[in-house]
Amino acid sequence: MVKVGVLGPKGFVGSSLVNYLNKKNNYKVFRIDRNFLENRSLKYKLDYLFHCANSGNKKKVNENYHGDIINSLNLINKVKKKLLFKKLILISTISARIENNPYGFNRRIIEEYTSKFIDNSLIIRLPVLLNLFQKRGILWDIINSKNIYISKKSLVNPISTLQMSRLVHSKLKHNGVIEIGSDKSISLEKIAEIIKSKSYFEGKKVNLLSNRHCQNAKLDDLIKDIKNF
Repeated sequence: MVKVGVLGPKGFVGSSLVNYLNKKNNYKVFRIDRNFLENRSLKYKLDYLFHCANSGNKKKVNENYHGDIINSLNLINKVKKKLLFKKLILISTISARIENNPYGFNRRIIEEYTSKFIDNSLIIRLPVLLNLFQKRGILWDIINSKNIYISKKSLVNPISTLQMSRLVHSKLKHNGVIEIGSDKSISLEKIAEIIKSKSYFEGKKVNLLSNRHCQNAKLDDLIKDIKNF
């Protein structure tokens, strides 16, 4: 029996990983939230702990950088103290590489801290994600014809949360830092055109691209999911 814990089991990424891993034979999944860390303990040593609990809200992080980094560091220190695990998988973001703002800086600090102080770890940077159930993110905003505050010429290689879960699961034997993304890039303008979105775009061109195109995460499948929604 493979014992895995998901820290942040109700969030944008964590909820999808929980759903995916629960369908795997021979897996026992533990949902670990902050209340669990405060009031309970595990009698098992986990084979894998997925840390999906850092804030993904760029606006809030950029407005309160110091508070966010303190919370993030306190959380990972509490994880080290309270949980036993063979390997930690930190779910991060390509923003750690491409964004020179408090959010990107925060993500880089957490990555570096994890690499230095967790003996066996893997850091997976995610690209733009599509989650049709949590109803947020840039793709959700385009689907709903909301204003987008970067150029329509910006490129992405997005994946769905199901594709993300499959890719993350396939990388468990790796170490270090890796990025994942769909097999092809596409402009936000093209996505809007395909789904007949009325989104208004303004701002600079910002390419939100993973440095790895994964052949088993087809962009065409994601576009099909959007069109069928």
